[in-house]
Amino acid sequence: AGRIEIKDGFFSNAVASRDATGVAGEVEIEDGSVSISQLTGHVDGGDFQVSGTYDLRASEQPACDLLWVIKDVPLMSWNGVALPLSGRINAVGGKNAGRLSGELQIAPARIGAGVFVQPKLCVKGSNPGRWPRFNQSLSRLAPNEHWEMDVGIKSANPMTIGSGSLASGVHAVLRLGGSATQAALSGHIELPALKVEVPSGVLFADRATLSLLPEFPDDPFLYVEASGIIAGVEVKCIAWGPLSEGKWVLDSI
Repeated sequence: AGRIEIKDGFFSNAVASRDATGVAGEVEIEDGSVSISQLTGHVDGGDFQVSGTYDLRASEQPACDLLWVIKDVPLMSWNGVALPLSGRINAVGGKNAGRLSGELQIAPARIGAGVFVQPKLCVKGSNPGRWPRFNQSLSRLAPNEHWEMDVGIKSANPMTIGSGSLASGVHAVLRLGGSATQAALSGHIELPALKVEVPSGVLFADRATLSLLPEFPDDPFLYVEASGIIAGVEVKCIAWGPLSEGKWVLDSI
């Protein structure tokens, strides 16, 4: 039995494979059980706090029951832009099975490059290229690759895409599921004021929704309604289906 007091500590790869600095708190050890009353620190400009127990009495089946509280820790990125997350995550389980669950919010962020769609006016459609996947290291909080993931992620305030008069807010409601090694996001993303470029003009979407399916993380389901003036004619543009199909329907109004 004993107690360890930590002040201004540094731990390499401590939080989701990232270094933790300014670590402070107390850890008690008794009869093979490690108790963390409150351990705080900093990760990549954000803050974290962890508390709970880690039972080491069964060496082959160590078990943990931990609560992570994070604030503005960049555990996700999209198209090269870091997305700080805040919220609470529970890690409960053992060596061969466990569950990482909780609810997180994406802090307000600005993605400088706008989202543009270039429709090809052909019957068969065309591949618009690979959708930039959300990269996330959140699953690395799980101590074992066999653990299950069930974490809700949503934007606390609209993320801003683009700049100037074309800037728009993006609302995201997502859920991270699957195993720690094959975690996938599902949910939907609302893209108001989406700019749609066509060969002879520009359309602006009245409604744009991207639905992420865990089976196809690189190919979201798209639904867009846009309108504008092309070659002096007022038109309405509708697109639906997998983004990879690149099919659009244009009608004059």
